[in-house]
Amino acid sequence: MHLLGVQPVNTERRYERPQPWAKDPRLDWTVDGDLLQTLHPVWGSTLLDAGRADADALRVGNLRRLRGDEMPLPVFVPRFDRSRIHRLLRLRGTPYAFTGSAFEDGRVVLLSCECGDLDCGAVSTRVEVTAGTVEWQDVGLQVTYEPFHQTAQPIELLRLTFDRAQYEELINRLLAADWSDGPPRL
Repeated sequence: MHLLGVQPVNTERRYERPQPWAKDPRLDWTVDGDLLQTLHPVWGSTLLDAGRADADALRVGNLRRLRGDEMPLPVFVPRFDRSRIHRLLRLRGTPYAFTGSAFEDGRVVLLSCECGDLDCGAVSTRVEVTAGTVEWQDVGLQVTYEPFHQTAQPIELLRLTFDRAQYEELINRLLAADWSDGPPRL
């Protein structure tokens, strides 16, 4: 079994124009002491930050989903129709989800683009909770505008199993912590 943890990360980045997320204090997931970003290096920002206006709602929703709580699935609103033929055939346009903690299929966001836009893509997982374990199944890259494809992944899919007691204790501490002055020290 793996050991889930969190670690503070220096998030200051250099951009041509100042970005609101460039200096947000943040915690990143660790698995057996290694940052999740190093295990899955496609994207690198968790929803465990305190700087953005929507951070509290996103963080709480994400942690509750990762704990296995029953929550309504998000519904992404189509941004535009792809073409005239798509409209004639009543096919759905490209979904739009600027931010979120899950996808319409129920997969939960672990790492996302630093801007938070799920259209950019996110590393997501299906969370399976049993009596003694919590499993992150098929950890892989996902976008809002196409279904998750196990075979179209740029790197090998991960499957991580955690002891449920240790996992839930960490998630519950993160949910109960005071984030008003930045990420808590756990």
